[in-house]
Amino acid sequence: MLEIKNLVVQIEDNRILNGLNLTVKDGEVAAIMRERSAFRAAWPYGLGVTEHEPKGKAAQEVAMLLKFVLDEVNNCTPARVKA
Repeated sequence: MLEIKNLVVQIEDNRILNGLNLTVKDGEVAAIMRERSAFRAAWPYGLGVTEHEPKGKAAQEVAMLLKFVLDEVNNCTPARVKA
């Protein structure tokens, strides 16, 4: 198990994380996605970031998360499924 309590990360005067708490149990996977301006820029147009900025960092993060999820689903066998 991984447990993080009240993590603060600061680079010079820029606070990146402020009081992050996270618990990941054995066998679980956690993903932290940053808030990017691309998400806010795409919403008024009814688009996702992959449509609004297909080569941007936010679109890359979404693509990597989707690939991970699909790999996990494809590798899922009845022996690995938790009821």
